[in-house]
Amino acid sequence: MARVSAQDEMVIALGVTMSGKSGSGVYPGGHREGRGGEGFFARAHRSGLHLEQGLLCIIDGAKGIRSAIQKVFGERALVQRCQWHKRENVVDYLPKHLQATCEGNSRRPMRSRLTRRRKAAFERLKLELKLINISALRSLEEGFGETLTLHRLGLFPDLE
Repeated sequence: MARVSAQDEMVIALGVTMSGKSGSGVYPGGHREGRGGEGFFARAHRSGLHLEQGLLCIIDGAKGIRSAIQKVFGERALVQRCQWHKRENVVDYLPKHLQATCEGNSRRPMRSRLTRRRKAAFERLKLELKLINISALRSLEEGFGETLTLHRLGLFPDLE
């Protein structure tokens, strides 16, 4: 897959409710730095993105997007970080010969439905990464709780 520049990236917001679509919007590039994010989300909200029952935002972890969500929606928005992006970010810090093993190990904390198993798998992974690469460990820990929002909401089995 070819890498794209920030100018080639697009952010898409789509509101979905039990009865169907509730608003949408698209804006080009620069979202990682937060340029345009607040205005984009504010426009999406004005165009019909309803918040009465809360809002679940599924994002790749870009800090600019996360910041814009917080500023525009505050506590009304819950964030689910993309588990695939989280794994990729962690694995990218590792030497090639360890990437496949670590990728498999990093799935366990995210896939387990039982809180105690999930916590135990997370702690094992943290110890493993601490021995291999501290940057990978920091990447795992940063925002990890937001990779489990669907678990906390009891939606993980349904949306897996």
